Amino acid sequence: MFDSRETEILSIMIIACGLFLMGLSLYFFRRIKTYDDYNVAGRSTATFPLICTLVGTAVGGSTLLGFVSKGYTFGMGQLWLPVGMTVAGIALYFFIGKIHAEGRRLEMVTLADFLVSRFGEGSDSPLC
Repeated sequence: MFDSRETEILSIMIIACGLFLMGLSLYFFRRIKTYDDYNVAGRSTATFPLICTLVGTAVGGSTLLGFVSKGYTFGMGQLWLPVGMTVAGIALYFFIGKIHAEGRRLEMVTLADFLVSRFGEGSDSPLC
C-alpha cells in the first residue's frame, strides 16, 4: 500500500501528533484543580468553542460515514437526519445562554441534568 518512504513519513507524523496531544493534555492537566475544572472546563468556555465541541461530537467520523452510506444505499431521503440535527443545533443556540445560566446557578454538568431539574426524573431516560 505504502512504500518505505511514505511509511516513514506517516510514522513520524503519527508520533509527532501523539507527542503534541500528550503535551497539550499535560498543560491542561496542570490547570485542573476542581471537579468543575475537569468536567466543564471551569465553566469558562466561550459560546463558539462550546458549539464546535457539540457539533464535533454529533457529527463525528463514524456518524458522517454512516450518513453517507445510508444516502448511497437508500437515496436522498436520508437527509432528514442531518437536516434535523442542524435545525436542533440552531434552536439550541438560542437557548444556550439560559441553559448556561441555569447550569451555573444549580451547578449542573450535563444537558440531562438541566432536563431533569426542569421536567423531572423521567426526562433523562432515552426511552421516553
